[in-house]
Amino acid sequence: MSAATGRLILLGAITALGSLAIQIIVPALPLLAAGIGANAAGGQLVISVYLVGLALGQLVWAPVADHHGRRPVLLGGIVVFLVGTLVCAGAGDLATMLFGRAIQSVGASSSLVTGRAMATDTAPVGKAAAPLAILTSVTLISPALAPAVGGVVTGIGGWRALFWILAGLTLIGGMLALRMLPETRPGDRAPLHPHRLIGNYWRVARESGYLPLATANALISGGSTPSLPPPPSCSTRRGRRRRRRGCSIRASRARSSAGR
Repeated sequence: MSAATGRLILLGAITALGSLAIQIIVPALPLLAAGIGANAAGGQLVISVYLVGLALGQLVWAPVADHHGRRPVLLGGIVVFLVGTLVCAGAGDLATMLFGRAIQSVGASSSLVTGRAMATDTAPVGKAAAPLAILTSVTLISPALAPAVGGVVTGIGGWRALFWILAGLTLIGGMLALRMLPETRPGDRAPLHPHRLIGNYWRVARESGYLPLATANALISGGSTPSLPPPPSCSTRRGRRRRRRGCSIRASRARSSAGR
């Protein structure tokens, strides 16, 4: 395996931490919500807050990566993600958990931006598909394995163990990135004025090929949602309905027997 392929695999693994932080805690949501004294709706916010931060964070990190370079933004995002993970691991209430998840998501969004950029910065013109394919293949391993791993870990060590595992993986990924990932594009130092950034995003949104690509990407990302286990409130309501249905059937059978 070449050094370039090894760097792509490492980039994919670091990028996968962002999705791992979503998928791995889904099996533990009922226990997590109970552990921080939250109701079912609060438990679902643990996922929702993270997704919102993951989306908005990319809008901030992208121009910062162009201004300061890819490597410092990637490493900085890893540190932010680690801090957020540690906050979540020690959270004792819903507010602290949501605060930690927000920090986590901001850190994870940096690797989504810089991972793809670093994978294609050094690729020859017209040949960016190959490194992106390797990056995506590695990243997709995470949602495939995370729910099963999360369920096993939660059963053994409780829901806090999930965040400690995430922290350990993040620390390892950060150390490897510090040693193995060089800068692929130095920053251009262009001013980061808000009106300039808004203008750039507006021009991108008006490009003819943007909406089809963005829609396809959204559909692919959203396609994993139906495969997630139901949130705690759905499971609870479904369990109550089944219990009520079972009681009704037993009562009906009892009345039928008494009539005989």
